[in-house]
Formats: sequence, C-alpha cells, structure tokens
Amino acid sequence: MDKLKPRFLSVDNHDTLIDYHVHSNYNDDAQGTVEECVRSAFAKGLTSIAITNHVWKTSSWIDNFVNEVKRVRARRGYHLLVGFEAKVINIDGEIDIATNYINEGELVLGALHHLPTKDDYVWLSDENLPSPRAAEIIRDATLSMISRGEVNVIAHPLALYHPRYAEPFPSNFLEELVYAASKRGVALEIHNSKHLLSQNPFMRLVTLCVKHKALMSIGSDAHNPSEIGDMNYKEILMTIQQQASGNREK
Repeated sequence: MDKLKPRFLSVDNHDTLIDYHVHSNYNDDAQGTVEECVRSAFAKGLTSIAITNHVWKTSSWIDNFVNEVKRVRARRGYHLLVGFEAKVINIDGEIDIATNYINEGELVLGALHHLPTKDDYVWLSDENLPSPRAAEIIRDATLSMISRGEVNVIAHPLALYHPRYAEPFPSNFLEELVYAASKRGVALEIHNSKHLLSQNPFMRLVTLCVKHKALMSIGSDAHNPSEIGDMNYKEILMTIQQQASGNREK
C-alpha cells in the first residue's frame, strides 16, 4: 500500500480541517482505539488526521499499530496517517525511535520534551538557566533535528520556552528555524491545544511561516477521541489566510 502524504496547511492551502497530533490507546496515558479516533474525527467533519503515538527506541508494539492504522483506513476510505511522536534525545537532534521504523511513519513529529545535552537522555534543568542559553539550545537542537531528515513536523516548537520565560524567543533564532524547515519541507506545528501559544508568539510564528512559505501543521494533542479536533479552526485558518493575503500585497 502506498504511503499517504500529509495535507499540511500552507500559503496556498489554508482551509483544510486536519488534526495531526492525536494519541490512541497504544500509549498508556491515552484512551481510544484507532477506529474510535477515526469515528470521532469523521463525525466532526475533519478531512484528515494522524495518529501520532509516543514512541521510544524500545517500543515493541509499532508493527501492530502500523497494521491497525492501515486496516482501518482501508476499511473506512479515510485519510488516516500512520504517525509517531518521538522526542529529541541529544543536542544533535537524534530522535527516540528505532531507525528501521522511521520510514514507516507518514507523519513523524519530532519534539523537544527536555533541554538536551551532547549525551543521550541527559537533560539540562531550566530552573536557573538564563533565557538566552535556553533559546540557543532549543534553536541548535531543532536545527539539527531538521537537518537529519528524519521528521516531517516539528511539534510544539516553542513549548520549552513559553511560558517559562517572560522575554520573547529571539526573532533571529525563530526565523532561522522557520527558514530551515521551509528549505527541507518540514512543517512547523503552529498550534497545539495542550501547549497553547499566546497571541504574540503565535502571530510571529505564522507570519514567518507565510513569509518563507513554510508548511504548517496543527494538532489537538488529543489523548481521548473526544478531544480530537479541539481547536478554533476558524481563527487559525483565518489568521493564515490574512497573513498570506497581506504577504501577496507587499
């Protein structure tokens, strides 16, 4: 069976109802089967979702999960993507998934869940870390993740920075990330319902994505089928449309 392609949002596509960050009962902290997730998405009028369960290099259930997703989408004829969410494990942007499974994913979310170091699974505490240093680590690890070519979405890219620090994430750093993602065809998750950005960071991120024609993804980060599609689609899509229109007029 051919791999499905994600229907990311972009300057030219800002009216698609997607949810590309969903967890199912393959994760211990989530509920709902793949079938129940699709049923919920379909009932809410979504055109495409990705089940993006947390994975680790030690995960033994991935084959069963991939096969179940393919069975459900074949039976339902729904645009359902095989997805994974893998955390970054070092400053070089390596993600926590066995190499042989990376190509199984149609949507691979790479996420910073901790501030990484050069050593695998050794994290920095942000308790007394100055904001410039934290921003630098986030930038470096994210750029490394993008350059490795193993992910096609950067999940909640600013979640480790906002709201921990009052200062805005450095504009030049953010533009570096968006530019690099655009060049590599990697989408940026501009909205995550569990890691909401305030208005200013959200607008800065969308504006830069439009400027550099970067792909954009959105997700509810649902851990229960009832949470799928829990987003203000009208506001998100309208913001992209307005920024895209303004950019064309310049």
